[in-house]
Amino acid sequence: MIKILSVLFAFTTSYVSAAELDNGVLVLTDANFDEEIAKHEHILVEFYAPWCGHCKKLAPEYEGAAEVLSKHDPPYVLGKLDATENKASAEKYGIQGFPTLFYFVNGNKMEYTGGRTKDTIVEWVLKKSGPPSTELTCAVIKEKAADSGVKFMVGFFG
Repeated sequence: MIKILSVLFAFTTSYVSAAELDNGVLVLTDANFDEEIAKHEHILVEFYAPWCGHCKKLAPEYEGAAEVLSKHDPPYVLGKLDATENKASAEKYGIQGFPTLFYFVNGNKMEYTGGRTKDTIVEWVLKKSGPPSTELTCAVIKEKAADSGVKFMVGFFG
């Protein structure tokens, strides 16, 4: 009986502390913020206010970017924090306007300097988190050039 209760308690505790997803975006709170930031090597976080017009306009773009990035290999996470309800985290990071986006790499905050569309968010996150270069075979280069319609391509062989 004690073992069953221990297992049930452990399951309930892990379920309660796990962050939820809202349209593919990790929902952060004061209670889970530090834990979730520590869990993810790379995470872009939007600090928002539910009444903010700019935040409402960003929401579908941000959710679209989260969907694309979640399918990437490795997957990247986008999070959001309602700064009006979670004042401790908002104050900790000096949030004064909405939406404010910060990119966390290994728990270290850096400014987000990308755009506010799905494509520009995805491009920025991949640029900041991906490797500086990728090794490609001749077949892959040929395929990428054919798919993109590129007429001129530069390669480095070293």
